[in-house]
Amino acid sequence: MAQRKRMTEQEIGTLVQAEIAAAIEYDRSDFKKDRIRAIEYYRGEMRDLPSEEGRSSVTTHDVQDTIGWMLPGLMRVFFSADNLGQYDPQQPEDEEAARQATDYVNYIVLRECDGYQVFWDVFHDSLLHANGVVKHWWDRTEKVETHMLSGLTDDQMAVLLNDDDIEVLAHETSESYLPGPDGSEQPVLLHSVKIKRTYEDGCLRIKAVPPEEFLIDARATDIEDARFVGHRSLRTRSELIEMGLDREEVDNLPTWGNTMSFDRVDVARKEQVGAFVSSPGLDKSTEEVEIIESYIKVDYDGDGVAETLRVLVGGAGNTKVLDWEVWETEVPFTDFVAERVPHRWQGRSVFNDTEDIQRVKTTLLRQMLDNLYQSNIPDRVVDESVIENPDALYDRAIGNVIRVKGNVSNAVATSVVPFIAKEALTGLDYMDQMIERRTGVSRSTMALDLEALQNQSATAVNAAQSAAYSKIELVARNFAEMGFKRFFRCILKLIVQNQDRPRTIRLRNQWVEMDPRGWNANMDFNVNVGLGSGSRDRDAAILMQIAAKQEQIIAQAGPMNPVCGIDKYANTLRKLIEMSGLRNPDEYFGEVDQQTLQVMAQQQQQPDPKVMAEQAKLQIEAQKSQAQIQLEQQKAAASIETQRQKNALDMEAMREKHAMEMQVAREKAEFERQQKRENAILDAQLRREEMQLEAALTAEANRMNAAIQERQADVNIERKATAKE
Repeated sequence: MAQRKRMTEQEIGTLVQAEIAAAIEYDRSDFKKDRIRAIEYYRGEMRDLPSEEGRSSVTTHDVQDTIGWMLPGLMRVFFSADNLGQYDPQQPEDEEAARQATDYVNYIVLRECDGYQVFWDVFHDSLLHANGVVKHWWDRTEKVETHMLSGLTDDQMAVLLNDDDIEVLAHETSESYLPGPDGSEQPVLLHSVKIKRTYEDGCLRIKAVPPEEFLIDARATDIEDARFVGHRSLRTRSELIEMGLDREEVDNLPTWGNTMSFDRVDVARKEQVGAFVSSPGLDKSTEEVEIIESYIKVDYDGDGVAETLRVLVGGAGNTKVLDWEVWETEVPFTDFVAERVPHRWQGRSVFNDTEDIQRVKTTLLRQMLDNLYQSNIPDRVVDESVIENPDALYDRAIGNVIRVKGNVSNAVATSVVPFIAKEALTGLDYMDQMIERRTGVSRSTMALDLEALQNQSATAVNAAQSAAYSKIELVARNFAEMGFKRFFRCILKLIVQNQDRPRTIRLRNQWVEMDPRGWNANMDFNVNVGLGSGSRDRDAAILMQIAAKQEQIIAQAGPMNPVCGIDKYANTLRKLIEMSGLRNPDEYFGEVDQQTLQVMAQQQQQPDPKVMAEQAKLQIEAQKSQAQIQLEQQKAAASIETQRQKNALDMEAMREKHAMEMQVAREKAEFERQQKRENAILDAQLRREEMQLEAALTAEANRMNAAIQERQADVNIERKATAKE
């Protein structure tokens, strides 16, 4: 089978223009009217609800209010920390590269590319127009610098002339005198030049694309698999020439004159800043022309497989191709969808959810105000036949005098207007409830409202806030899963493919060298922001509970335990810092890496001499305590035995009470004196034994037992002797 021939440039241009025309018609028929109305509704301009002459013309701003309440929360979710997320390694050798890529890409996007401002615009477009598009590309535009140099010697001048990137624009010479080798002044020819240096400085660029500038195939359900996507924009002829396009072709492009395919969207967006003013013909280099950058899948080489081509044409209807190339990477667009519609690229926006509500609320508010105006200044019923000065009826000045013939009550009467503000306010409140059900935006989600939370339990408040936050959290989850993941995946590929040398950046107060040439460009990005929480305070409370449990486990099982080591505890503390809104957790808690854990493990395996000495000291103290306990136990046993013997004597004395009462009393007194003396002797002996315990603990204990036995024998002998007496 014969292979088809390659497509010519003219055929490529014709095919691209057909796709452009279809995409513009798709955009114009499906989205343009909604886009213009969304912009006007956001500003409070409602052309489809004109006010009657002499009636209230006020409008509500529900679209603007709802977006204004949602945007701060979304920006806080993603931009409260230094990193939007992290790259996950695909292989064991990708661990270090993943950490470096996470730090480097977040640094480039947030600091050098003004990521906060760009994504503010993208989020705003998504909420207002359903799809917010961000463009990401590697800019290789040549830069030109002009310098004035003077006092150059012949050798220095020769070095400049040998540099191919330098062009001499002006050159002057002058004679001067410089000290020679022998100390005498010698004449020297010095050069003064004006040079132009041209160099290529590649860098990453990101930009929020206005919705009316983005084109996509009508059958597409997402950008990644779309057959055709394009970006139409206005560029000056100077910018196109700086991009490397042929000057003659650029000069032949038609000048944009507000009649191209942008329709009224751009005008609607900029209506408040005045009309467009242009002076064609005065400076051709600054004239604006429409350029469409297209990415189309087509089998241009005839092998039966469609390739992606990047084609640059000069506006809709122009089949002349300015530049084209085979595009071997991702198309440079990512869309952020607030509410995705299955099997369709265009999603739903806040405007779609609140457009009808703003119309109804505007009508109700106008009617309520008209009723209030009529109640404050009611109509009058007048009998002009009895009015002497009819002109005073039309002069509504305060304190005006109306002269009447006859009965005043019959001359002028005021019509009664029913006041319906209460019913109107009830209707407005119901409309606000509809906004809450559709978008999740209410007083409880925008701020802590004391009246809204009055007489409610904490559980009820948390449940209400969680339910209200669920819709807004869904929008944030859509941005994370369907927007940021693809965006950062494409950014990593751009950096790995185009940055051809290492670069040093200042990261966490340290200068770090980043070389992306060895990184795995296919690593996936994981957005690690806190979603599904509804409240940062609740997230912080949960993290505090986790930290408390980790502290207990570390205290019992050590910092290297398999459940939650010191590295996981450090991650919890760092996350707490991020949840508090502080931007740099490294200032408070350091990150514990695997190398640090290995060092800690080795230190635990090798016992510290100081620790061993401390353990020996503790062991000696434990032995002393044990001996003290034994002595106390022996003392208690002797006391118990003595008390038992005393109780026996008391019982004997009771039996002989009537016969020997006086004798027993004397014996008892003598016995108590003897007991006190023996106790004193025993206490003294115990103190002496305690002082000698450290030298001979075992011998002292044996002697003490012998002494106690002898003492007990003496007591028995004395008791028997006493009994005999």
